[in-house]
Amino acid sequence: MKQKDIFLFEADFSVFFCIFARFMKNIRQMRLIEFNIKYEVADNSVMYLVYRLDDNGSLTNGVLSLREVQRGIWHGRLEVSEDYEKIYYGYELLSADKVIAKEWSGTPHTLRFNCVNRNYMVYDMWLNSPIG
Repeated sequence: MKQKDIFLFEADFSVFFCIFARFMKNIRQMRLIEFNIKYEVADNSVMYLVYRLDDNGSLTNGVLSLREVQRGIWHGRLEVSEDYEKIYYGYELLSADKVIAKEWSGTPHTLRFNCVNRNYMVYDMWLNSPIG
């Protein structure tokens, strides 16, 4: 086999695997996404992940409470159906049930899913809004 033939075979196998995964859709599998963000906050503040799941244009909104696993390190786990293609997300800080800060990134973070991976680990750093 030539190098070009091997590449085409690998590409064909990848397409086949994705088609097979779609065919097995009646066996519902969940994706696990673990979010981690570094941001030190005052006591009694709570960090939230605000997200929007996209299933080919059909959007589902949600909020996930994160927990502080050590000083300034926040963690949360989110399970989503394999039906979703991507997730848009950002972080908010609440105190006394009021939003006191929002992470700014210009546009929301985006994580695109593929048909192979089931587990995702996300590491983020808080981005403050520009002053102006």
